[in-house]
Amino acid sequence: MKKSYGTQIKQAKQRGEWVEMQFLVRASEHGFKVSKPWGDSNQYDFIVEHHGTCSRVQVKSTMFLHPGGYVCNVKTGGERYRGEPFDYLAAYVIPEDAWYLIPWDDIRDLGAVMLSPWLKRSKYEPYREAWDLLKGEFEIFACIDPAFADQDPVVGHDLWPGIPTAALAN
Repeated sequence: MKKSYGTQIKQAKQRGEWVEMQFLVRASEHGFKVSKPWGDSNQYDFIVEHHGTCSRVQVKSTMFLHPGGYVCNVKTGGERYRGEPFDYLAAYVIPEDAWYLIPWDDIRDLGAVMLSPWLKRSKYEPYREAWDLLKGEFEIFACIDPAFADQDPVVGHDLWPGIPTAALAN
């Protein structure tokens, strides 16, 4: 594997800035609109937008291998985050060129996460390169109008042949 330029940056602040640039490029390649808030007083680094859905993203990185994986701290000023500081952690494992997009709700009580890109069953593997999470979730609710209860569903729609489907009225 080619050694990443990021591993050669010795100063943590400069490496963090480089990682943020890598995030900006990668998120843009995935079709997101990426905005950087002015200043650094927010507890997130970027706002990522996709079709009107916005997510607050905090970018962190790691490059030091420990037994079991790479440890990525999830702290600010040495303290754990509190409240709802961001929606997603974008954790970059520099030597592996691997991004993990982890929902805040899954790490809110942690000060660090262990990332093991070579272990397919590791806890955070489902979040590796999971850029689609930033597109937002859609919930579909359905109800039946009693006025239409006696009608048969449309069967054989082009997208789902043989599966009962219903057309939605405008």
